[in-house]
Amino acid sequence: MLIIKDGTINDAVTHYPYKADILVEEGKIARVAPSIDQQGAKVVDASGLNVYPGLVDCSSSLGLGEDRSRLNTVGSNACTPQTRALDGVSPFDPGLAGAVAAGATTICTGPRTTSVIGGSSVTYKALGKRIDDMVVRSAAAMECAFAEETGMEDAALLREELFKAREYAQRVDAAMEPVSKKSGETRANPEKLPEFDIRMNALLPVVRGLMPLRVHATSSSLLFTAQRIGREFGLKVVLEYQVDAPQAVEELAASGAPIVLVPEADSHNTAVLEPEGWRSPSAFASAGAQPAIASGNLSLTRECGLADYARAAIKQGMSHFDALRAVTATAASIAGADERCGTISKGKDADLVLCEGDLFEAGSIKAVYCGGVQVL
Repeated sequence: MLIIKDGTINDAVTHYPYKADILVEEGKIARVAPSIDQQGAKVVDASGLNVYPGLVDCSSSLGLGEDRSRLNTVGSNACTPQTRALDGVSPFDPGLAGAVAAGATTICTGPRTTSVIGGSSVTYKALGKRIDDMVVRSAAAMECAFAEETGMEDAALLREELFKAREYAQRVDAAMEPVSKKSGETRANPEKLPEFDIRMNALLPVVRGLMPLRVHATSSSLLFTAQRIGREFGLKVVLEYQVDAPQAVEELAASGAPIVLVPEADSHNTAVLEPEGWRSPSAFASAGAQPAIASGNLSLTRECGLADYARAAIKQGMSHFDALRAVTATAASIAGADERCGTISKGKDADLVLCEGDLFEAGSIKAVYCGGVQVL
């Protein structure tokens, strides 16, 4: 047992911080209360410190090695839905240490490629030696990318794959036969099942609405195309945008689709962090959306992490609370991890960041806990 004592709690649920203790049992938050005394518990004095949920990088390539940004890329006409980031993540990727030092305890990593369909991403905790023991969601989203130069062709290829997958799903469903009318249980008739297709099988959760299709694009028109295709096939679509000062913010925000904002690839430690700041997060928040902020292909370090991107957004008018949720609660929801992390709440994993000063005003991180284990 562990008690984080007398900290100022920024729980990503209530708008304003408050003083409280946090009781941790078996890696979970057991209680948050003004004063907790538990015999036998280790006490960590957090007086004078701000306590935040562990940050969540909901769109990343961390864990996939130095060449992670082009994993499995064979050209813009490639479709490899059967590729799983779960099979490529190394817990020993040195980039993960930098992420933890920057307060990130949960990572959603995927094959961020120029392929139209790159494969499924995985959400995992940044603590462990074997990825199987670190997984929060083994298939968080199906990663898709539209290139500016080949947008029409990419959309056509995506539709073609989705048509095939929908037909495959219909044939699988048609092979299901009742086992018992009383229980409603069904079982597939092997003689009626279509020939197994690993690519189509990987897309089944997508066309059945069980796994989101995350579309990476650099223009609003391509994101509208993604939404159009999503409506045609009844998909859950997550939009990822990599351009600052986007056009059609109001229209994209009004769609209600989850939105992930990532810095441009050449802006690490430069444009986004300049006094001019990063305009996209504030623009979307002002339009009524609740965007998440993620690293994209960029690495995370103590000198430049999710908190720094959030701070850049705050400089341009995003509220402190919205910025906090953009890298915690909202990000956790998009990563399919909100049942376990993203807020300081009873029953959630004890992923905590203890910071001297405000995390989003260049505060100094003093300790990071992942599942109740101190990792920094």
